[in-house]
Amino acid sequence: MAPKRAQPPTSAAPPNKTAASANKENITTKAATTKAAAKAKKNATRAANPAAMQTFTDAMAAAAANAPQIVVQHAGSAADTTFNNMALTISAAATNPTINTDENATNIVTNANATRAGASVPPIDPTLLVGDVEKLQQELRDAREALAAANVATATANAAAAAAVNPATTTANVTAAANIAPNAPTAMTVANVPDDQAAEVFHPGTGCAGNGFNLQEEMGLAGDDDKYLAIRRALNGIVNQSGLDCKKTWPKQSKIVIARVLLLARQKIPYLRRFHQDWATIEYMRGRFKNQRQYAVRITKKVNSELVADGIGGDELAIGVGAGGGNA
Repeated sequence: MAPKRAQPPTSAAPPNKTAASANKENITTKAATTKAAAKAKKNATRAANPAAMQTFTDAMAAAAANAPQIVVQHAGSAADTTFNNMALTISAAATNPTINTDENATNIVTNANATRAGASVPPIDPTLLVGDVEKLQQELRDAREALAAANVATATANAAAAAAVNPATTTANVTAAANIAPNAPTAMTVANVPDDQAAEVFHPGTGCAGNGFNLQEEMGLAGDDDKYLAIRRALNGIVNQSGLDCKKTWPKQSKIVIARVLLLARQKIPYLRRFHQDWATIEYMRGRFKNQRQYAVRITKKVNSELVADGIGGDELAIGVGAGGGNA
């Protein structure tokens, strides 16, 4: 028996295209519908805009018809440039007032005839306002002239006061300075120390008094011992009354007290005013403080040596040794 011949495979059925075609057709239909609707809406908008514009134009025309009208008429000829007989008419609804104004180059007369709510408004005369303005301007000019005169008078009085010299005031200042230190020696007076207005003398600038230059010579009193000693006595009295501590060096002294001493020295001793920035008075005070400290050291050493010689004391008594050194 002959073998059975194999049959070829059966081909697959073609895919169903009906669903895809339907979907594509639906999408095309919807797009056409949407496009038609948009076009219809656009056409409707175009048709509505002219109507809206016409409505707006009609409303503006109605508003303009009811708005007040301003008419300016000139009764003169074309060559008239002085604006004489100009009439300004403001007309509106029947219930609003009408104002007529006549103006010329020299005067303004306003006749305001208005009726509002049954009340009559009297006419206004602008010339009254012009008078008020002129009055205020004149008052302003008067005030400025008075201020200028007052400034001149003040400047003159100040110049006279600055130029005047009052001896009574100078004497009062000297007396007041003397009262501040009532126990100070009174040998120094304005009478025996003259020339307080002499030229200013500057510091020699080398060393310090007693160690570099002679203070009496630098003060111009090398040949006048009496005057120099009188100045020293007066300064000693002022310093003694000031309360300055002679045990302290110059940098540690009270600056406020020193300033008071310098001021009182210039008032009581006019001769000291010639020295620039009170350098002579300062040099004398520094020298005095230094001498007093050195004297205290010598006394302390002497007392300690005597106590040691007597068998009393020791190193603990060496108080104040070296106190004279340092800055004066």
